[in-house]
This record gives sequence, structure tokens and C-alpha cells, in this order.
Amino acid sequence: MPLGLEFVSFLNDCPLEDFGATIKTTKTSDGRDVIEWHVPKMQVSQKGTIKYNAVVKFPSGASCVSADEVIVNHAWISGLRNSAVDDTAQIIVTCEKVPDPIVPTTMKKVADKERYEVGDDIVYEIEYEQTHGALFENAGSNSSDWTTSGGSPRISNGTISLSNGASAEFKYSKSTNITVSMDCDLNRGNSERDAEAIVYFRDDLRLGIFPNYDGGAALVINMYDKTRLLKNVNLSLKESSFHMIIELNGDVLRAWIAKNTSVEPAFSISGLTEKDGYFGFKSPSNGSSSFSNINVHTDYAYDLTIVDRKPAEVSFSSADNGGALQGDSIVWKFEQGIDNPIPFGKKYTVSWKGVVDDCSESIINVAYTKLLGHKDNEIMSQAVSGCGEDCPLPNTTMQISRDTICAGESVTLTAGPVGNNITYRFEENGQPISEQTSNNTCVVTPIAAGTFEYTASVFSRPDSSCYSPAPVVSLVVEKLPVVSDYDLGTF
Repeated sequence: MPLGLEFVSFLNDCPLEDFGATIKTTKTSDGRDVIEWHVPKMQVSQKGTIKYNAVVKFPSGASCVSADEVIVNHAWISGLRNSAVDDTAQIIVTCEKVPDPIVPTTMKKVADKERYEVGDDIVYEIEYEQTHGALFENAGSNSSDWTTSGGSPRISNGTISLSNGASAEFKYSKSTNITVSMDCDLNRGNSERDAEAIVYFRDDLRLGIFPNYDGGAALVINMYDKTRLLKNVNLSLKESSFHMIIELNGDVLRAWIAKNTSVEPAFSISGLTEKDGYFGFKSPSNGSSSFSNINVHTDYAYDLTIVDRKPAEVSFSSADNGGALQGDSIVWKFEQGIDNPIPFGKKYTVSWKGVVDDCSESIINVAYTKLLGHKDNEIMSQAVSGCGEDCPLPNTTMQISRDTICAGESVTLTAGPVGNNITYRFEENGQPISEQTSNNTCVVTPIAAGTFEYTASVFSRPDSSCYSPAPVVSLVVEKLPVVSDYDLGTF
């Protein structure tokens, strides 16, 4: 890590830890942090992300009030007998008010103007489209969340044990698309069919699983639509206890007998009937089965609440759709409870009105959506408004000297218009790559292949309070040709 960044902690578990991966930090001789993610052997299609946070300071050691400074943070990935590939993240260290980092989602928030003065009315509009569904970790931990019938069902300590034809249906599982992971334990019956446990979806799609000890050591998977057999697969698996992940999306069902979904599924089928319904288990008629560590992700959601954190600079006047001021937030409640599942794609739009009481730099307004199974800071949006009267924004332009190059070559970006007090800050794929200066050109030299998008913020005031984005231009960077070490044969 460069000067100006100090590592604090990792924000997630080590990816691919089950495959021997590790993450660690060390120190260089000059006190900088080094973050390393090591995977002993990485298979095709495996992937992972490490996340960490850091404290940011001025690299020069300056304190506020001070001019902005830019930190460029490099990272590399390399493998045995593979050339290293790098990427960078650019950070602007500033004394100005900085909005919270918001991960883009299907929640959007806008103000009715770009700039405000004290005494102005301000109207915020928030839109949310339900695309997150509901998440349930260890879904078997609460027996009241399940409807059981027949046979001998028992739910205890997160384990659902069923025998003699008993069934258990998850009450919160209404869905069209769903992903379920679980540990399965199948006990053999007097014959192979006695041991067939059923995992069902959409009420009628039934995945039958049983160890076929009559016909040799194999795990048999059958797919039914009600009672009609659609597909049969025999797997060379002797174990009757295993971890299983099942994904139903559209007309396709896939199942893995492992924790790693980057490999080919053990079972897949397409052409299934698409409708909504519920998920559950059914035990063999003369055998027993149990399921534990059950994690469920449905495309239907529950318990929608939209919360807008009222900025301190704004006083509340009114809200539509039943929104009310609660403490320092405006709150809207929609479908609540198990009897009101929210289908995928349903949209909600709310708004509220206030009066600007103070505006010295900017007004930052953050809203978030609360859904069952999701963290409050997971689905967020924000609107950032400037202070002072509206200012004339220039008609901006952006030119690029070439639109296709090889990796390592350079191109020149030129922003416009040019005039007194106009300054420019160039950006690559949404990240600043230059400080704000009066130079309207920027030379870039991408070293990685891919497509890059460039723009610039064009400022028409010295205090950076008035700007507009230049048009986006694209650059295609092609890989350098590789000379083969192999015999090319006779021409």
C-alpha cells in the first residue's frame, strides 16, 4: 500500500479457504502495509474477492486546510510461470465534505435541483425496485418457520429430521427462483426406493435423492414434475452424507454435491415449468432423512421499509405514501409479514419535501431499504446537492486521439471548452486519474487489455462548486501479440 494508506482490517473471510487459500498482511522496511491473498492451486473458473478498510491521510503529511492530493494504489496478481497483471485504484485526499461510498443497486434517489440556497424548498424522490429477494441463514433454527405434516417430523438445533413420509415446508420460501444449500444425511431403507428423499420447489418440482446400494455404490438423482419422471442421473458417490447446493433459475435447475459452484454441476435439467410456489422436504415412506445448515435465498422479499436520513441542513415539511418523520429519518413501511411476499421486479416510488435551513458547502442525503435477511447498509442510495445559486455549466466536449491501441501505447484525451477559470479533472472507468488543473489534456497509457471509458469533470468556477461531466469516450486496448515458442511447422 502507498504512503497515505494504513491497513485496518479485512472485511470478509478468506475466499477459497476450503482450497487452502490464505490472506495476511506484512510490513515493508519503511512501514507500509502489504496485503497478500495466496491460493496454492486455483482451478478454472474459480474466483474470489478480498475486502479490507484503511485509514487515509495526506501522503505529504499535511493537515487540513490543504490542497487535494492523489494516492495511486497498485495491486498485482501472478501465478507460477505466468506474467503479473496489475490494476490501480486512485484516491483523492481532500478536506472537503465527502459523500459516503454507495454500492449501486436498484435503489435510486434524486433531488429536484442541483443547487440550493437557504430558504429554498427541496424535494427528494426515492425509487426502489425489488431485486434482492430474501436471505435466510440456518433456516432450520426456528421450528415455527416450518409447516410439518405426516410421519415423524422433528426440528431441533437447526436440523430437520423426517421419517416415514413426513414433510416440512419453509413458510418464507415463496419464490419462482431460489437457491438452497444444506447438509444432507440420507438413511438407507429396506429397498432403494425406501430411501428416496425429496427436495421440492414451486410446489410440484421434486428432486429425489437416494443411495442406490442394490445396484452398486451410487447416488441417484431423479427429477419429477409432480409424479412424472423428467430425468435420472447416477453419480459415483458412496457417501450418504454430503453438502448440496441447488439453484433453480427460470426453467433450469442445477445441483452441486460440493461447496464449490465454480465447477460443473452434478445434475442439471432445463425446460422446467416456471411458476411461483414453495420449497420443502419430504422423507422416504419407509426410511428417514435429515437436513441441516440450511441457507435459502428466494427472489421474493419480505418486510419492506424505506428510510431516508434527513440531512441536518433541511427541516421536514411533508411526505407522500404514508411516510412519517421518526426521529431524524423519514420512514415508509410497505408489505410486512409472512403473508405479504413481494415479487421480484415490483417498484416503489416515494418522495418528501423540506426547507433548506443551512447550506455552506453541500447537502448529502442518504436513504436505505430494509428487507428481511439484508443488512441496513446493504441497499442504499444518496443525493448530493451543491450550495449557492445555479451557475452556467459549459457545453463540454471530449476527444480521444485514437480509439484502439495495443497495451502499453498512449493516447491523448482533450476536454473542452477552454476559457478563463475553467479547470478539468479526468476520469477512467469512473475513477479520477488526474488532479483538478487548468490543463485540458491528459495522456493515458493502459497496460492491461480491455475496454476503458474516459470522461472529465469540467469546472467553471475556481472553488469547484460548478461543473459538468464531459461526454464519455471509449478506448479498446488489445493484447500484445505473443511469439510462440513452439515449432510452427514447414511453410
